Amino acid sequence: MTEEAKKPIYKQWWLWLVVAVAGVGVLYFIVREPAPRLPLRQALVEVVHDELGRTANWDNAPERLRGFNVEQRRDGDYVLWLYLRAHTDADKDRTRQGMLRDAQALIKQFSTDAAFDSLYVYRLTSFLRMPDEQGATPETAAGRMVLTREAAQQIRWKTLTTDDFERLLRTEGELRFHSALQ
Repeated sequence: MTEEAKKPIYKQWWLWLVVAVAGVGVLYFIVREPAPRLPLRQALVEVVHDELGRTANWDNAPERLRGFNVEQRRDGDYVLWLYLRAHTDADKDRTRQGMLRDAQALIKQFSTDAAFDSLYVYRLTSFLRMPDEQGATPETAAGRMVLTREAAQQIRWKTLTTDDFERLLRTEGELRFHSALQ
C-alpha cells in the first residue's frame, strides 16, 4: 500500500482544498453587500416615468404622474394609490385602451420587480380634463383599475392582450370608467 492510502481522510491534502474553496464560497455569500435598493417612493417614480414613456412613446411621461400614496394596512402589507393623467384622444375607446395599456405596463412592472414586494394592492386612477356643467374643464377621475399582487403574479404577461387585461380586471379586480367613457 502506498503511504497516501494509509493516511486518514482528514490528513488528505485534497480534502482541505475542497473545504477551503467551500469556505470561501460561503464567506462570499455571507459578507457580500446586497445590491443597493432605491427607496420605495423613488423606485415608484422611476418606474412610472419609464413605463409611461415606453408605452406611449411620450416625452412628457414625468408630467403624467399626478401623484401617489403608499398606505400601510393593518396586516403590514402596503396599498399603492397611483394617480395618472390619461392621454386624451378624440375617440373614447382609444382613450380607455390607453388607460388600460398604462395600467397593464405599470402593474406588470410592480408585480415582477422585487423592489415592490411589499406592495399588495395596486390602485391606479386615471384623470382626464372633462368639461363640467359650467363649461370648465377640471381634471376628473376617468378610470380606476385595482388588482392585488397575488392576482398579478398569476398573469402570463408576455401573452396578455389589453382586452384580456380588461377582462381580468373585471373578474379578479376592479375596473371602472367615467360615464363619459362608457
